[in-house]
Amino acid sequence: MRRYASGWTNASAANRSDAATWIRSLEAEGGTNIAGALAEAYAETPDAEALGVVVFLTDGLPSVGESDPERIAERAEQGAAGSGCSRSAWATT
Repeated sequence: MRRYASGWTNASAANRSDAATWIRSLEAEGGTNIAGALAEAYAETPDAEALGVVVFLTDGLPSVGESDPERIAERAEQGAAGSGCSRSAWATT
């Protein structure tokens, strides 16, 4: 798992540009731990006045940790609710 930044990031134009550059620099390596990445993303509560949005990107199916899609979705929903984030939606291809 690699995080763009520690903690929540303001969605300023500069931060969005920096995030896009960071995303383009990513390369696939190792396993895919979807459940672990989502648990880490929701572990920190956003500021009360902020809209908590988690952007989750993956290059594959889960190969490390929980691999059942229904359980991953359930844990993601629980994590979002527990962190104060709005309901999340995600899809895999």
